[in-house]
Amino acid sequence: MSPFANFDLTGTLTEVTRRITAQVERAKIEEILKEAQGNKGRAAELLQISYKMLLGKLKEHGIEGL
Repeated sequence: MSPFANFDLTGTLTEVTRRITAQVERAKIEEILKEAQGNKGRAAELLQISYKMLLGKLKEHGIEGL
């Protein structure tokens, strides 16, 4: 089974890349938030991004506090 079987590969390369990147980014943020027990400051450190960037990503992906 292809590792891409669960991905929507329709559209242009740019569209597919954007969609898959968003899915992976969301999954990673959710994983790290759980690891950090919902502590957004710690999650930002673990992700090596600024706290402000994390807040933007949470909003972008519609992720509520875990």
